[in-house]
Amino acid sequence: MGLFDWIRSGLEERPKQSAAPQPMSSHDIVERVRSLGDACPTDVDQIEGICWDGSRGVRLEKLTAREAAPPHLRIWIFEVRGDDVRLTTRPATEGELVELVAVLREVGASDEEVATPAFEAELDCQAHRFQLSFVDLTQMIEGAPYKRWSVQYHRDGRPPSVAFLLETRREGWYHSLPGGAVLRGTPWEP
Repeated sequence: MGLFDWIRSGLEERPKQSAAPQPMSSHDIVERVRSLGDACPTDVDQIEGICWDGSRGVRLEKLTAREAAPPHLRIWIFEVRGDDVRLTTRPATEGELVELVAVLREVGASDEEVATPAFEAELDCQAHRFQLSFVDLTQMIEGAPYKRWSVQYHRDGRPPSVAFLLETRREGWYHSLPGGAVLRGTPWEP
């Protein structure tokens, strides 16, 4: 299950899995960073990695890095099956961020909602769906609603579909709240 599916399905807190996430070894982190090549930022102090067992024998690995340039929190998720490693989620590029903010403004997002640089913006590589948040989890007030935007690009050339979900901080982790809206199209269809 990818990052976007966790949010869409309304799961609270962390995804359910057979084993609790464990820190990745330094060796595994270095291997994944090498596989990213130029896509990995060079000016970060630390890249953290966790892994957990997914379904059907898949090991999931998540790398996170904080960077000065938006998106400030960079996330990569890999699916590992034996020697087969597949990137399933990656951070949005600078050009993609500019385009995503323009799409959000097209559908009526206020300047206040998208004025600050995106804190977090990832692409689900399979579904070609972006997810954006303009608020750092550590800056969220527990219980207050914040928007997490979803922008779905369609393979058939339709305009991007846009929706938002509401989330908050609870016990140091993201928590889905009731509410949200579809602003254009069908955001859960590729």
